[in-house]
Amino acid sequence: MQVEIIRSDGRVHGAIICQINHKTSSVSVEWFEKGETKGKEVDFNALVKYNPLIFRTKTDPPEIPVANGDITKVATAKKQTSSNSFEPKTKTNKRNGNVGLSLQEPTPKNNRQKSFPVAPIKINFHDPEHFEQKETRTSKVEQNAVSKDTGKAQQTSKIQDIDKLVVGMNVNIKRSDGRIHGALVTQIARLTGMISVEWFERGETKGKDIELAAIIKNNPELFTSSGLHTSRSRQSISSLNHGQTQPPTTASSSAVNTTVAFIDNDNIIGERRRTHAIPNVPIPKSDKKEVAMLGDIDEDVKISSEPLHFTDENQPNIPASNAAQASRRSKLLTNIEDMERNREQRRVQQDVARKQRELQMQIDPGNPHWEFLSMIRDYQSQLVYRPLRITDPVLDNRICVCVRKRPLSKKELTGKEVEVVTIPGKDRVIVHQPQTKVDLTKFLVNQQFKFDYTFNENSSNELVYKFSAQPLVRTIFQRGFATCFAYGQTGSGKTHTMGGIIEGKHLDCSAGIYAMTANDVFALLHSPEYKNECLMVACSFFEIYGAMVFDLLNKKAKLRVLEDAKRVVQVVGLKELKVNSVEDVLKIIKLGSNQRTAGQTSANSNSSRSHAVFQIILRKREKNEDALYGKFSLIDLAGNERGADTISSDRQTRLEGAEINKSLLALKECIRAMGRDEQHIPFRGSKLTLILRDSFVGKYAKTCMIAMISPGISCVENTMNTLRYADRVKELGGERDDPEEQQVEDDENFLWSDDE
Repeated sequence: MQVEIIRSDGRVHGAIICQINHKTSSVSVEWFEKGETKGKEVDFNALVKYNPLIFRTKTDPPEIPVANGDITKVATAKKQTSSNSFEPKTKTNKRNGNVGLSLQEPTPKNNRQKSFPVAPIKINFHDPEHFEQKETRTSKVEQNAVSKDTGKAQQTSKIQDIDKLVVGMNVNIKRSDGRIHGALVTQIARLTGMISVEWFERGETKGKDIELAAIIKNNPELFTSSGLHTSRSRQSISSLNHGQTQPPTTASSSAVNTTVAFIDNDNIIGERRRTHAIPNVPIPKSDKKEVAMLGDIDEDVKISSEPLHFTDENQPNIPASNAAQASRRSKLLTNIEDMERNREQRRVQQDVARKQRELQMQIDPGNPHWEFLSMIRDYQSQLVYRPLRITDPVLDNRICVCVRKRPLSKKELTGKEVEVVTIPGKDRVIVHQPQTKVDLTKFLVNQQFKFDYTFNENSSNELVYKFSAQPLVRTIFQRGFATCFAYGQTGSGKTHTMGGIIEGKHLDCSAGIYAMTANDVFALLHSPEYKNECLMVACSFFEIYGAMVFDLLNKKAKLRVLEDAKRVVQVVGLKELKVNSVEDVLKIIKLGSNQRTAGQTSANSNSSRSHAVFQIILRKREKNEDALYGKFSLIDLAGNERGADTISSDRQTRLEGAEINKSLLALKECIRAMGRDEQHIPFRGSKLTLILRDSFVGKYAKTCMIAMISPGISCVENTMNTLRYADRVKELGGERDDPEEQQVEDDENFLWSDDE
C-alpha cells in the first residue's frame, strides 16, 4: 500500500508498507532513493497525520469533474454512481472475525476519485450501532459541481491521472540522451507528483524519479478517458481470492449491509493476479480504533503483495484483452530470467572445465606446472613438424645464425621441469612463455623466432656442424677469415657443441666442432686442389678472462694484445703449435680444455667464466717467412647471465658477469655492422672483438653464430634473452621467406599448417 511519510530532514514523500507491527502500533515502510532501497519504522499516529485521506471515517461519494460545463453529463454520472455510493465504516471480516475499515478509499475534498479492480467487489460491513445508505445527491450538489473553478478541475485531473499509475506498472520513459524505453514503476509520491521507476541495463538495475507530466507525455494510451469506469466483468474480492464466482448482489441483503465498489481493472495489477486466499493474521483482541485501522492496512498490504501469477485452478474470468495485458511482462523480469539462464550455463561450463582439469592433472601427477604442460601440449598438437634433415641444402650466407635446443637434464627431469621450447620446422623456434594474470589465471604467450637453421633436442653434433661450421672451412683456403662461436647461458651446451662430449671428467674431443673442423681442414689440404699450395697448419688456444688474455698451451702465460704500425692486431707471446694430423689437434684441444678457467654460479656449478678461442691457422712459405694465408677461429663464449642469477654471488663473480656481458655486447655490435657493410666496425669495444678484428674487416670474412638455449620452464627468461640477442645479430625479425610451405593460421598463437 502507498502512503506518505516524513523524513528527519522534513521531506515528505511516498513509501510502500511492507510490514504491520500490531504490538508496537507501528508500520514498516520502504522506498527507493538514489539507486537503493531504504526503509524505516513509522509510528501509527504519524502515519495517520500525514495520510488523512486514508483514515477518514466519513466521506462523500466520489464526484465526477465537470468538463465544458455540461451539467447533463454530471447529472447522468451522479445517477449512475448514487446507487453504489456508501460511507465506509468499520467492518468485520467474515473469514477471521477481525475488525477493520473497508477497502474502498474515501474521496478527498477536491473530488479525487480512486480506482480499484474491475469487478464489483463485495465489501461487508458490520456496524454495532447503525449503518444507512446516503441519499441521492440533491440539485444543490449538482450546482456546486458546476461552480467548481478551473484550478480545482485541473488539480482533480492531475490526481486522477496519478491514480491511474500503480506500483509494478510498465511505462515508457525518455532518457537524457533521447532514448525511449520501458521501465517499472516502483514508487508513487502523490504529494509531489514524482514517479520512481527502475529498469535493467547492461547487467545492473538503474532508477530515476520522473515527473507525472513526462509520464503522461510518453504514455498517452494509459491516460485516455476510455480507461475510466469500464463496465468489465465483475467479481468480488472473495471470488478473486478463492477463484470462485460470487452471485450478483440482490436487494434481499438483510442483516449485513453489502456495498459494491467498481474497480478499474486496467490500472490495478496486484489485485487481479491473486492466486490464493489471504492468510489469517492474528490481531490482538482490542476494540480500539487504532487496531482496527492497522487491521485494514494489513489486509490491503497482503492484497498488493501477493505474487503476480495465475494458476490453472484459480484463474479468474477476465476478458481476452485484459488477459493479454496481464501477461505482459516487464523487461526487468525478462532480464532477470536471462541472468538465471546464463548462470546455469556458466555452471555447466565450470563443471566441464573442472573435469577437464582433473584429466589434465592425471597426465603427470604431482607436477606443479601441470596447467602449463596441458596448454603447451594442446598447442603442440596443432603444429605440423618438419625438422631439419641431413639431406637439406646448405645456404651460403656471410652471417649465419643457428639455434640449438638441448634436451632436459636429469636434474630437470627429477624436478619435473616442463619444456617451454618447441622447434616445429627447420628455421623456426617457438617459446611458450608462462604468464599469470592479476586474478591468478594462467595463460601462455607463444613467442616465435626465425633463424637460418634450428636444431631440436634430437640433433647430433654432426648435423649441427654440417650447417654451421663446415661451410666456412673452404673460406680459409680462399685467403679468408672464418669465425664460429657458440653463445648462450651457462649450462646450455656450448662446450658440448664446440669441444665434445663430456662424460664425468673425461672429454671426447672427437665429437666436437673443434675436431670436425680440423678433420675437414686436413681433408682439403691433401686434396688435389690445394695439395701443391705448400700450406702449413698451426693451432693456438687461449682464453680471455675479463680484460686479460692467457695462453692455454703455455701454462696460462699472460699475453698482451697490441696493434702494430700496419694496423694488424698481434697477440704478443701467443704460442702456435704446428700440427700434421687430426690426432695432434685432439691433443692440443685436451691440453687447453683442462687449463680453462671455470667457476661456480647460482645457475651452474661448473660454469665457464672465460671466452675460449681455438684457432686453426693456415700459413704459406713466402720470401723466407711463413705468411698468413687464412684463419679459422672457433670460440666457446662464456655463459651469459642476468643480474638476477648472480645477485647472491660474491663480488668477483659479479665482476666476471659484467665483463662477459660487455664483451658479448661489443661482439653483437661488430657482427651487426659487418652485416650492414658499414665502413666503421667498433672492434675496439672489448678484447674479444679486438683479437677478432680480421674476422670483421676482412673482405672474405664469414661468421657463424650458434645460439644455445635451455628448454626448461625455469630458464625461460634466459632463453628469451638468448633468442633476442641472436635475432638482433641477424636482424631477421619474424618475416616468412617461404609462404608456400607454411602459413600463419592464427596470429596470436602462431599456429602453422601445411599448405600442400
